[in-house]
Order: sequence, then C-alpha cells, then structure tokens
Amino acid sequence: MSRPMSLTTMNDLWEGRAGHAHAAVPWQRSLRTRLVLWFGALSLGLIALILIAAYWIGRQQLIDNAAQRVRFDAIRTADRFDAAARSLNLTAEGIAAMAMDTSMDRAGVIRMLQTLVDTDRRAIGGLVALQPGVLPDGQPLAYHAGLPSAGVADRDMLATGYDVFSKDWYLRTVRGGEAWWSEPYLNESAGGRWMTTLNLPLRDPYRQRTVGMVSLDVPMETLSDLLAPMNDLPGVQATLYTPQGRVAVDPTPGVALKHDIAQQVATFDRPDLLAIEQAHRARREYLSAAAARSGDGGHLALVPADGGWSVQLWVSDATVIEQLGERFRMLLAGGLLTMLALALVVIRLSRRITDPLVSLTDVARRFASGEFDSSIPKSPRGDEVDVLSHALERAGESIQSQMAQIDRMAAARQKLDSELSIARDIQRSMLPTAPSLRHGSRNLKTFAALEPAKAVGGDFFNFFLRDGRLWFAIGDVSDKGIPAALFMARSLAVLEAAIHRDGATPAQALKESAQMLAQNNETCMFATVLCGTVDIANGELAVASAGHDAPVLRRADRSVVPLPLESGPPLGFEVAEAYAQWRGRLEPGEALLAYTDGITEAFDASNEAFGEHRLLQAAATDGDATVLCERVLAAVAGFAMQAPQSDDITVLAVSMDPLPELQPC
Repeated sequence: MSRPMSLTTMNDLWEGRAGHAHAAVPWQRSLRTRLVLWFGALSLGLIALILIAAYWIGRQQLIDNAAQRVRFDAIRTADRFDAAARSLNLTAEGIAAMAMDTSMDRAGVIRMLQTLVDTDRRAIGGLVALQPGVLPDGQPLAYHAGLPSAGVADRDMLATGYDVFSKDWYLRTVRGGEAWWSEPYLNESAGGRWMTTLNLPLRDPYRQRTVGMVSLDVPMETLSDLLAPMNDLPGVQATLYTPQGRVAVDPTPGVALKHDIAQQVATFDRPDLLAIEQAHRARREYLSAAAARSGDGGHLALVPADGGWSVQLWVSDATVIEQLGERFRMLLAGGLLTMLALALVVIRLSRRITDPLVSLTDVARRFASGEFDSSIPKSPRGDEVDVLSHALERAGESIQSQMAQIDRMAAARQKLDSELSIARDIQRSMLPTAPSLRHGSRNLKTFAALEPAKAVGGDFFNFFLRDGRLWFAIGDVSDKGIPAALFMARSLAVLEAAIHRDGATPAQALKESAQMLAQNNETCMFATVLCGTVDIANGELAVASAGHDAPVLRRADRSVVPLPLESGPPLGFEVAEAYAQWRGRLEPGEALLAYTDGITEAFDASNEAFGEHRLLQAAATDGDATVLCERVLAAVAGFAMQAPQSDDITVLAVSMDPLPELQPC
C-alpha cells in the first residue's frame, strides 16, 4: 500500500532526488522567467473590460444575495420576537404552575403573581382567574396585578363587580385549551397604552379539566422595540402583523394599529402584499422581489413567529447598490494602479505556457471533485510544469490508495455500528414493559427506565406476575459494553428460571441464581441483584439483595428512608448458604424505589458524585412510580449537566396508589 505523499517527498521531487529524476530548473528556463517574457502583452483595456464585467456580475450577485439577506434578517427578527414570546410564555407557565400548587392559598397566589409580573419587565400587568373549588377556601379568584412603575395598579376584579368568568376572552381561553394572543387594544386603565395580552388556560391535571386562566399584558412599545434594530438601518423596513393580520408595528406613519394587510393593499396601492396576506394566513414563509414604497426595487420577506404573529422585512436594492458602488470605486482605483504596474512587467502572453497550466488546472478541479484517476498531461520541456505534473500524478496515486483504505475502514466501522445497534435493540427487547395492576381499591403501579453508558450495557430489570404476586428485579453487571450485555442476558434467564420454581421466595431465587451463575464463570464477572415480590391484594413486600444497594421507601407523607436490608454476596463467583430477606407492607400512597450505582455515582464536571443524599432529596416527592422515577432521573441529569455518563443508569419503582374516587357529574 502506498503511503501519503509527505512534504519531504514533494521536496525530493522538486530537487530531482525521488520519483522521476529531474534536475533543478535553471532560471532561464523557469516558469517565472517565461511569464515575465511572454505575458508582457496583457493589455490595459482587457483588464478594464474584466473589471467592468466583474462589477456588473458582482452587482447582480449582490442583488440576488439581498434576497437571502432579507430572509435571514427576517428570520433573525422573528427569532428575537419568538425569544421574547417564549420568555413571556415561561412567565405565564410559571404563574400557572404555582397557581395550581395545592399548597398555595389565595394570598400566596396573589403574591406569586405580583412577584412574577415585577420580574418580567416585558409585561406591565398580569391576571389570574380561578374557578370556585380550586383554592383551599373554595372561593373563586380573579386578581389583576400591575406594574407600579408603569402606572398600572392592582385590582381584585371580583371585589369591584367585574364578572371575569362571563367575558368572551375568558370563555375562549378555557374552551380553546391553548395559549393565544389578543389583538392590540387601547387600555385606558393603563394610561391610554396600546397593548396586547397573552392568555393561557389553567388545567387541573387530576380532574382533567380547565379551571381558570392566566394572562399577561404586554405594551405594544415592547414589541416595537424588538423590531427597532432593523428599522434603524437605512433602506430597511420591518413590520409586525398580529395573528388576525392587523399591522402591529410599522415605521410608516399612520399605518400601525390602524390597518390590516387588506386595507394596506387598497390604501397604499400595494398589490405585492396580497401574497403576504395569503402567506400570513397559511403560516408559511414568503420571499419575493417587490416594488418599494418609494418606487425603487427591493426584496420582501415574511416569516411566521410564535403565537400566530408574522414578521415582514423589506430591503431596498438602492441601498445595496449604493454600498457596492462606494466599495467598487475604491477597488477600481486600486485596480487601475495595479494594472498599470503589471502592464510594465508582463509583456507577452503565450499559449505555449498557458495550455499546460489550463490542463493541470482542469486536473486539479477533477481532483477536487473526487476524480483521482484523471490522466495527467506530460511535458517534455523539463520546467516547473513538468515537475508539477509528476507531483500531481504521485499525489493522485497516494490519494486513491488512502481513499481505498478509508472506504475499508468506513465499511468496517459501519458494520460494527450496525451490529451494536442490533445488539442494543435485542437487549432492549429483553426488558419488559412495566405493568399496572388493580385489586379492589388498590392500584399497583410500576415503572422502570434504563440509560446505558454505551450502545449496550450491563444493567437490567424485570417484572413477573405469578400467583397473585408481582415479582420485580433490578441488577448491575460488573462491567460495561458487550461482555456485560452477554452476562446480563444470562443473569436474566437464570433469575427468571429460579423465580418460576414452585414456592420460590426472593432469597431462594437469589441463592439458586448464584449457584447457576458461578458455574463455568471463567471471566469472573458478577452481578449485583435486588429481587422482591409484592402481593397485589394486601401490599405485602418481600425483598432480598445480592450485593445490591438497598432500595428506598417513599412514605405517604413524602419522607424517604432506606430499607434496613442485609445484603448477601453478588451473583457469579461466590455462593452463599442463604440470603437475608426483608418483609414489610406497601401501604397506599407509598412507593419503593430501587436503583443501580449509576445513579449515586453519576459525576458532574467537577468530578463530584450525585450521592445517596441527593437521591433521597429527589425521591421525596408526590406521585406514582412513573413520577418518582422521572424526578430522580431529571435530578441526576440536572446535576451531571454536560459531564459524560460514566456508568449505566437504571431505576425501578413500585407504588401502591388508591384508585381515585369518582366525581359526581
């Protein structure tokens, strides 16, 4: 296999010590000398024509690029608007989340509303409306918090006799079930400001119904400021349309808040806006050359933004051409001086020199497109062109060899990736779906999640339903990757067989599994396993551990305690005479959380471990098995941030939840 051409080899070719032997080119036969002698006839007129052609070509390209520029600037302006809208939406969602907090009383909701309105300076007022029965006192709430610095006072709207719950905007919010923006309106109570309002429904996740709304009042000056950076540029006009197509922001006097798109077409003779109106209604981008408002050419772009808004941007071609003219005049002056100096040096032009260069340039172009087997033209004259021909030939051979090697390596890597992907799918298919079981007034819920550190891993979990009892198991193999995945598959099979023995208990299942896995275990791999059962009828628990971390019990009052479980040796290399077994009862509202050490040994960027203390804090939460696992995984992810995952992460939870009582219609 040929090796890549190095700088040393290229130098040897030049000096005639490698490849095709060539002596150093004497100065009188060098390419530089021939260029000086033969290219002196380049005329000033030809270069002038080239400069003129370059000007017109550059002008056209600049105008064409203006279309992409206006689209890019429109998208960037829309992104600014979207960022502001998302910030407002996050504030509204924060108000909504805290308003639905069952521990929040009336005064707390009002304080929270006032605090968030004061924090988000884009809004000067906010409203929380809650139907009867949501707050602990059972009374409705309709309170508007204002920004004192903006001259907007707080109001208890129900106390003033204002029936919020019968208003069209309230009914639209609770019936629509999604956030929406109002059309701009003149708010006399806010000092005669033009404003728009973001409305967000409040939905009770337990009752599955909408119980109120949150709204934020945003002055139109705030939205106008988002477009100000573009409107301050010469030859640029930025317009903001409301969800209903009304002009919200426009630099032209007498347009904003007075016309919609259709009225603009008729009032200002703007037929080019008809397509804008259609694009706005269809919520799609639009880009076109259009007549400017002052009569010259330009480009018009429309980009949809969040909440049904749209940003329109217009850029004048005259401004673009004016900038081009200023720069080109400076370039032309410098070019004329350069051409004059070149004309004194370069005397004659010869096809005898240019033809080989053109051929080699064409070969280089084909090299750039991947045609490395192109024929290299040979030159018998012994000058720089000849040396370059041989160098290109050697380079082509070396590149072809390297490309063939890269293709082989890529094929091998692709095959390995494919095999790992299949192995990952097979491993995931071995893990069961977490069941949810009911018995009388009890609802037994389970959940498990596995996040391998590599394509395949050694963590595992399993669920079995047998003789009215739910069996569950979670384990961690002593290695990672493919070896751990194979041992994990064997451990699952052995453990499942042991569980299905008549009269099996978690301790007996672990003992039998330890005996089976210790046989022919020449790799000395092992697995820590936690195995347990829960009686669906009465919640009786039995748990045994083979070297695995003890699970934690989340009680109904959200307190979390580790189980006092004595652990035996791991499965694989040592067989214990017996494994200790803990017995208890899983009461309604309680949950059992098991995990692998990938949770407690997750490290952040400063190499600090997540630890058992943070685990207990994350588990101290309400919710069923699914919520408990997701809270713990979210806490680990938030702690580790961008730090690489060092080990497989697995959680398993079993919760006993009473069935919800049926609500009367």
